[in-house]
Amino acid sequence: MAAVKKFVCSHCRYLLEASDEGHAYFLSDEGKPQFFSSSARAEELETFLQHSAGKDLKDQERTAFLAQRTGTMRDMLCIDCGGKFRRDVDRQEIVCPGRKCHSKNVYAVWYLEGQTCPSCKTGHFKLKRLLSVP
Repeated sequence: MAAVKKFVCSHCRYLLEASDEGHAYFLSDEGKPQFFSSSARAEELETFLQHSAGKDLKDQERTAFLAQRTGTMRDMLCIDCGGKFRRDVDRQEIVCPGRKCHSKNVYAVWYLEGQTCPSCKTGHFKLKRLLSVP
C-alpha cells in the first residue's frame, strides 16, 4: 500500500503531493525512461526484458540487466525557480533542469515539510495530509 503526502504553503496555499513509491521506470534502448504502473509492474517488466534483451536471461544476467536499466524516479521541486521535474536520486545529479536555473536548492517533494515555498517566497510547506492508497 502506497502512502501519499500532501503539502500546502502556509502563506499562499500552494499545494503539492507525492507518493512514497515514486515512479518506476525502465530505460528504453534509446536511453529514455519509460514509466510503468506498480500494479502492472511484473507483467510490464517481463515484456520489457523479452523485447530489450532479445533472449531469455539466466538469473544472474537478468539481475544485472535490471540493475542497469530500471529504477525509480522521485517528484522534485526547485525552491529557487519553482520548477517541478523527476529524477532518479540514486543515478542522476539532483540539479534543476531549468534553462537558466541549474540550482542545487532542490528537494524531493516527499521531504518538503518546512521548506520555503518557491511560489510566494514567504510561506513554508506544512504537511496537510498523509493518505494510504491501495
